[in-house]
Amino acid sequence: MQEIIDGKEIKRDSFVLYCDDYELITELSAEEKAALLDSIFLYEISRTEPEIEKGTSLKIVWKSIKGHLNRDWEKYKEKVQKLRENATKSKGESGEKAKADKSEQMQAKADKSEQIDSVCVRVRERVRDSVCDTPSSIPPEGETPTPEPSKQKTKSKRFVPPTVEEVKQYCQEKGYTFDPERFVNFYNSKNWMVGKNKMTNWKSAAANWNKDNQQRGGSAASPRADPGKNRFNNFHQRENDYDAIQRTLVKQSLE
Repeated sequence: MQEIIDGKEIKRDSFVLYCDDYELITELSAEEKAALLDSIFLYEISRTEPEIEKGTSLKIVWKSIKGHLNRDWEKYKEKVQKLRENATKSKGESGEKAKADKSEQMQAKADKSEQIDSVCVRVRERVRDSVCDTPSSIPPEGETPTPEPSKQKTKSKRFVPPTVEEVKQYCQEKGYTFDPERFVNFYNSKNWMVGKNKMTNWKSAAANWNKDNQQRGGSAASPRADPGKNRFNNFHQRENDYDAIQRTLVKQSLE
């Protein structure tokens, strides 16, 4: 049996006969039973009412079977309609869920992009802090940096060893009494090194040389004229010529 409802076909490929109907069928003849079975199938397939003479036993039995066939058909239609409604509802919910999932995915992407931007900003600030004196020294994007004279680094001047005349003139200005030529020769022998570092200010070295010279008796010929004093005064004096030892070490270091 089939029927069109709301533009959609409802079709049933089977039907049910009940055992209670058998008691009615037993009263029919063989020809009437065959006619009843043919009428049942014809009605279920095409909804065509069979031509049965009124008042006969076949007509009575047919009306009884027809009644429960119609009731079963109505139940079947209700069931099909509910299934269709649930399917439509489920489809709608699936569509809404799909939209919600898509919206969540887009939001997640936006959040991730925002996190990446935030990380980039923090990294750029750290780089800015590590390179510049203050974070504000790096201008925002699109702006031309303005140089700050007070923060510009000045190149250190290259040390130039002085000549004997320069040291002599400086000693005259300061009243130093040591021998300028001995001073220049001494530091030339050391390549103008102070310990392991290159000398940066020979005038400071000259001041220390003069101070050492005054402590050793003010000899103009040598800042180490007093043999009784040396840089090892914190030890008990021994019968060693420490100046000779020092000269030997300096000579060895130059070879």
